[in-house]
Amino acid sequence: MEYITISGVAGGDAIGTTYGVSALPTLCLIKPDHSVVLQDIWPISAVSDIITPLEGQGLSETACSSVLTANFSATPTTIMVGGSVNFNDGSSGTPTSWSWTFPGGTPGTSTAENPTGIVYNTAGTYDVTLEVSDGTSTHSTTKTAYIFVSEDAVYCDAGSTGVYEFIDAVSFGTIVSTATGIGAGGYQDHTDMTTNILQGNTYPITITLGSGYASDQGRVWIDWNQDGDHLDADEMVFESTVGVGPYSGNITVPATATLGETVMRIRVWDTSSAGANNTPCGDADWGEVEDYNVVVESSGVSVNEMNSVSYLIYPNPAENEVFVNVGNSNVNKIELTDITGKVLMVTEKINDLNKFDLSGKVAGMYFFRIYTDSSVKTHKIIVK
Repeated sequence: MEYITISGVAGGDAIGTTYGVSALPTLCLIKPDHSVVLQDIWPISAVSDIITPLEGQGLSETACSSVLTANFSATPTTIMVGGSVNFNDGSSGTPTSWSWTFPGGTPGTSTAENPTGIVYNTAGTYDVTLEVSDGTSTHSTTKTAYIFVSEDAVYCDAGSTGVYEFIDAVSFGTIVSTATGIGAGGYQDHTDMTTNILQGNTYPITITLGSGYASDQGRVWIDWNQDGDHLDADEMVFESTVGVGPYSGNITVPATATLGETVMRIRVWDTSSAGANNTPCGDADWGEVEDYNVVVESSGVSVNEMNSVSYLIYPNPAENEVFVNVGNSNVNKIELTDITGKVLMVTEKINDLNKFDLSGKVAGMYFFRIYTDSSVKTHKIIVK
């Protein structure tokens, strides 16, 4: 017996169906906005019987593969100012033309099937619209708040779901992080710790584990081009052998590394576990991830000259005051700036120990620029 029951057609209600049919042509019931209301195997005779009442309710029938429905995806959807996005058409049916609209993007429109290199130069959240046509009908869709553009790098989340081995200490340049324990979710943000490194120079790194396991391994990434990820070919800068550590090696700064502040990410994971993850993103089932801050500087200053300038900024995070200890170095100016680079405080009368009053400063991120005759070092501080 073959039968179909259609109910709830009026008022935009869902359509229910019962049927007892063998394999017959598959048809879709679609709304005027091209969303599929119902997809099933329908007998031809039954479909012809219900076409008229369906059309009276603003519905129509069509072969499912031929429903023209706009859809798309993009990679990446979170970028820094000046970054670019590639778009891919995912529409169903047989579209023959495409009309894209990219508010905030350059260019702002495109008729390509898969536009690439759409650049966003202003921070914000942006919609994207695609309209497709097959020569007979058109359909469009808008993805709201689809592209997020940030002034600062927004790195992917990473951590672990289980607690056992963890990163207990890190030594790299002037970064000396010890007895840190394990962070919530297997992640710790140590970007308040900074070291300056020079293009073309090599620096030792040592990672010490807590509760190390025989199948553990570590990797380190540095975002050399400051594009907000650690995925570029030269950005995995160290991989340890498998074991309990400590892990020691050397990191060479590319001569072409972008000057300025960027993020170093360290991951330790269990290579033998089912949820092993050796990438800079996402969770592993065991291990930990930690982030640190590095400042890449020009190799125009020699390593010896840079090493002759040693200083300590504390406390960090700070609240009412912060101290900059430059020792007996040849520092001749210290500036405090906000994240836009605006100079908020400056002193050219340098002592071994210099005090800065933070009263009235809004909580957030600030930077000290410390000048010598031949170099500038930048250190990030957090004001609570």
